[in-house]
Amino acid sequence: MFGLLLVSSPTRPLSPPQNSEILCYYVNPSDRLQVLRSGSERRWHFKRIVFPGERLFFKAPSGASVRIDRGQNQTEVLGCDRLEVGER
Repeated sequence: MFGLLLVSSPTRPLSPPQNSEILCYYVNPSDRLQVLRSGSERRWHFKRIVFPGERLFFKAPSGASVRIDRGQNQTEVLGCDRLEVGER
């Protein structure tokens, strides 16, 4: 069908938009339920229960963070860039 052609000035490289999303991947390695929540970003709301051994793909804004509630007052905050799926 129709393709999209991007033309760029040779003096200015293309850069991703500031509001771009990244694909993230998380595995719950524990034997307990975990809750993943969006960090302090107001423009992005995310909350999922992750079962033991479950694998989860999700999209997040570039620069966002996720809070992992592991139960019994154990919480970890990770930048989504650490969970980003990379190309091989």
